[in-house]
Amino acid sequence: MLAYAAAYAGRGQTWMTVCRAKLAEQDAELLGGAARSFGVDRVGQVTPALIASAHHISVRYLHCLFQQDKHTVSGFLREQRLERCRAELADPAHAARSVGAIRARWGFPDAAVFGRAFKRTYGVSPGEYRKRHCGHLAPAAGVPNTAK
Repeated sequence: MLAYAAAYAGRGQTWMTVCRAKLAEQDAELLGGAARSFGVDRVGQVTPALIASAHHISVRYLHCLFQQDKHTVSGFLREQRLERCRAELADPAHAARSVGAIRARWGFPDAAVFGRAFKRTYGVSPGEYRKRHCGHLAPAAGVPNTAK
């Protein structure tokens, strides 16, 4: 840290200013990356409070870390949940699972909210997306869903 501060001290910055900036940068990279990986791994059940608690930081500080990247924690989690839904809708291994089961699995209990968010993000409804990517494998209407 001292070498880093010394290198920048000649640019009109004080040692303390440079150290604080470097610590903040390292902290944001470390905790922001950890929070993001935690959110991706358990994105269906995760909340900002759960992420903050797992990394021994306050919820407010977690929000500050994401704000530096012009994101919100909730927005990031929603993006990740939508991406997981999109991936499963296109994956033939999940063709027997209904759209409703997939959306519920990834934390979207309301079909209308999920449908609007999916269409806003990907330009088509979840059902249409599935038809385009594995339509020949999707369960027929009225067939009970046996996938759990």
